[in-house]
Amino acid sequence: MTLPDGTLLIGMHHKTDTDASTQVIRSTDGGKTWSAPTLDVPAPFAVGVRIPDPDDSGDPIRNASLPLLAAQPGTQNVNAVWPSQEANGTFHVAYSRSADGGQTWSAPIRLDKTPTGSAAVPVVAASETGAVAVTY
Repeated sequence: MTLPDGTLLIGMHHKTDTDASTQVIRSTDGGKTWSAPTLDVPAPFAVGVRIPDPDDSGDPIRNASLPLLAAQPGTQNVNAVWPSQEANGTFHVAYSRSADGGQTWSAPIRLDKTPTGSAAVPVVAASETGAVAVTY
């Protein structure tokens, strides 16, 4: 995404042989160079593969793994949502906010209120007034 000052932000899921993380990186020179991750939270290897089959039909559901970003138009306020996973294998929706164009982020919180099972495929939008909407 592009912020009003031209800063570019990319949300990504980074995975190595030993760990995985949800990240956001920034560029202030049109994408020629990129920052170290400004949002960098542990993510399980399973994120992005498939969530448990909710109706036991044998058709697992694909879960988006990239953090999705939405900025309040005309500001440096950026919202991020992504799938997180509990130790028991259920997926939930994580949320974090930046008020400085993605330089720093609030501590992630679990946003969904799903009492049992998984919440999947989060999407975020932000309005000019600062209202934030998240679906999953």
